[in-house]
Amino acid sequence: MQVTIRMPSSLKQQVDEFVAERDITSMEFIRRAIREKLSNEQDAAKEIPYITSEEFRTLLLDTIKNDAEVQNELRLIFQ
Repeated sequence: MQVTIRMPSSLKQQVDEFVAERDITSMEFIRRAIREKLSNEQDAAKEIPYITSEEFRTLLLDTIKNDAEVQNELRLIFQ
């Protein structure tokens, strides 16, 4: 498949200057950059911890029951 990418000429010049000192073409560099970005985004999405509302409720109640600092703050709020 062939794709056309529009970019400022200054960016293309930066890519060309970068690859001139390496043994790859500017198109190979762009392909690698896209693969790297996709991989990083996929890895980042895997690292986001999610908890259910029930898990959150359990953790919150546990904290309220067992954390003295939280209990003191709540007392101040409800006075």
